[in-house]
Amino acid sequence: MELEIKMRALLANVLNGYRAKSDPIKL
Repeated sequence: MELEIKMRALLANVLNGYRAKSDPIKL
């Protein structure tokens, strides 16, 4: 369903945000 895809995208965005904060070199 579309809702599941949206939830997965949100989770991916959150994980990317945490990764960017813990890995400033990647930026």
